[in-house]
Amino acid sequence: MPGGTAAIRRERLDKFPGCIRVMVMDASVDTIVFDFDGTLVDSTQAVKQAFVETLAEMEERIPGRSGEKNLDTLSCRTLAEMFHAAGITKSDRIDRAISTYNRKYLAISPFRSALFPEIPQVLKNLRDREITLAVATNERRENLDALLPAFGLDGFFEATICENEVSRSKPEPEMLDTLLKKMDADPLKTLMVGDSNLDMEMGRRAGCRTCAAGYGTHSADQLSAAAPDHIIHHPKELVDVVAGYFFNRT
Repeated sequence: MPGGTAAIRRERLDKFPGCIRVMVMDASVDTIVFDFDGTLVDSTQAVKQAFVETLAEMEERIPGRSGEKNLDTLSCRTLAEMFHAAGITKSDRIDRAISTYNRKYLAISPFRSALFPEIPQVLKNLRDREITLAVATNERRENLDALLPAFGLDGFFEATICENEVSRSKPEPEMLDTLLKKMDADPLKTLMVGDSNLDMEMGRRAGCRTCAAGYGTHSADQLSAAAPDHIIHHPKELVDVVAGYFFNRT
């Protein structure tokens, strides 16, 4: 079992802000929360194309590439920060850029994105094990509601939450806290799976276990800096991670 007979975790105490306590957590996992882009769906090309087309439409300079896979700005935390890094500084222009990007991305993504290998089989396997599945994503609600059925994923998840439904997005824990409360799920029995350090930090700050998707946008080396509980290099490895935990439902 990962971490020995008991896993030591730190849990936030909302009653005493800034304080933590060390808890011994049992070995069960009954809920898995996934990021969407870079974890379930490889959307790198769609994001890049929508971003470049938005800048072109707004007659803004397109930033140089740092390699074939990413634009430098794709490492930013939010769309607003992405466009700010590209040189758009006025708030009204950023708002227009975000609106334009979302329109373009929604049209592009079903054709320029693709499921990572075996994702439907992995989700079915986990569901068959009676694991509750959910999504916490920086996608906007209108995008996610269109993209889940476009990729045949709409039947797998009990609940989803999006960037425009919280006041503080990743890596703040609000998204996970809200989602888990909605599902009446125990964070100590929840695994957060994502492809960025933001996902890992959010999961840790919400009191969940974390699993880094090293096959996504960020490399395993980059993700290791966030000290996740697990790093997987292929989606199907998640089944083995989950199988390593006891399924005692207490």
